[in-house]
Amino acid sequence: VGARLSGKLTETGKSLDFRLRGQLRSQKAGARLKLLSGHAALSEKAVGDGWHVDLVALKEGGFAYELVADREGLLTVDLAFAAEVLENGDWKTFEFSMPAGAVVPLQLEGFGSGISFKPDAPIVPAATAQGWEGFLPADGLASLAWKPTRVAAEGTLFFTSTERSEV
Repeated sequence: VGARLSGKLTETGKSLDFRLRGQLRSQKAGARLKLLSGHAALSEKAVGDGWHVDLVALKEGGFAYELVADREGLLTVDLAFAAEVLENGDWKTFEFSMPAGAVVPLQLEGFGSGISFKPDAPIVPAATAQGWEGFLPADGLASLAWKPTRVAAEGTLFFTSTERSEV
């Protein structure tokens, strides 16, 4: 309920630090929700008031984090995690999965203004006064790509010509 995701590109540009905030409505103790998988990992605490996070193996290989409710009711969740930045040619990307369902607002910082986002990626943020803002799609796949924009320089045109005529 009320989930919000914010991320900041690290100074080295090799990862993004994310923070997921919201509330979890649990109908019973022991309820589980697959929270995070892909190229991301928790970077701070894995427990909170009434919840904890377990690392589980996936059938198709790899690992995922599951959010586990320790009691029923409305639980406040505040999780920090880091996502790896991968390079593919000029493009820099990140990709991880979160729970499918509600569309989650995403705010990104640390990118600057001299970049362009891949228009066919699942997330294409828009520039705002607070940074870049977009939304995680309903399928839960958090993926975007960006690259520095090329600076258009004013060129100088130079040419010479010669002419010879006999009359």
